[in-house]
Amino acid sequence: LRQFLNNILLLMCNHLHALHGFVATMSDDEWQLEAAYGPAAPALNFLTAHNLAQLLLLLQKEAPREAHSFHQFDGFWIAPLFAPERQLVIGLLGIAIPPEAPPLDEEVYRFLEPLLLKAEAAVQDRYLQWGIFAIVQDLMPTIAQLQQTHGLGQHITLESGSSGVMPASLRQQDMIKLVH
Repeated sequence: LRQFLNNILLLMCNHLHALHGFVATMSDDEWQLEAAYGPAAPALNFLTAHNLAQLLLLLQKEAPREAHSFHQFDGFWIAPLFAPERQLVIGLLGIAIPPEAPPLDEEVYRFLEPLLLKAEAAVQDRYLQWGIFAIVQDLMPTIAQLQQTHGLGQHITLESGSSGVMPASLRQQDMIKLVH
């Protein structure tokens, strides 16, 4: 993911003649630098110097949800990266505004928008992966318990000391109890 986002930032920054750019995502209620083009220090400084919760509220109010847009903020062009339903900002893409840069025009937007969509899709995929991993992690104790029950419950020792296979109905009942 990082390499993919770095490539997107490289294309954007080269097109805009910018020296650096970044993609940041929210993780455990704090922003983390996901990718950077150029030195990471300006991006890290930006992320630590601003109340990003307030910036997100501003971007969510200003940014039309049906279109992607960049906003000038403290020396950067900032674009929100939305979740699929477009109600929640899940990331930020920032490009340093070069000195004497002209305003972004329609031609530039036509170049940037597909790249911004790809960056947004990549961040959405990351959130989907995190969600899946969280679900699997929550299920791991149950899976381990099922595997243990399955492995130990195949054979039982009968009272006479001989070994036999556990009846399927008994195994089913145990599994139902385990699941509940």
